[in-house]
Amino acid sequence: MVFLHKSLIVITPRAMMRLLSNYDNSFDIGASVDLYKKFTLGAHYRTEEIATFYALFKVIDNASIGFPYDFTTSKINQINDNGSMEVLIKYLF
Repeated sequence: MVFLHKSLIVITPRAMMRLLSNYDNSFDIGASVDLYKKFTLGAHYRTEEIATFYALFKVIDNASIGFPYDFTTSKINQINDNGSMEVLIKYLF
C-alpha cells in the first residue's frame, strides 16, 4: 500500500498468477485508490480475458455500494462486445 496525504489517499496494487496443469496460465494485475475513506476507484486486468473498472461508495461504516463495468478482451467478445454493468454490495463483518 502507498499512503499519500496523511492516509486520506491510499493506493493498493494487486497481482496474482494462476498456474494450472490443464488450462492456460493467467496473470491478474490491478490497483485501487481509496479517497478520503469514502470512495474507491479501481481497475483490474486478467491477461487475454477481461478488464474491469469499478467505483465503490461507502454508505455506512461497514457497508459500501459499487458499480463495476467488465468487458472481455478474449475471443468471446464476439458474443457481447458491449461489456456488462453490475451492482455490488459490500459488507465487512
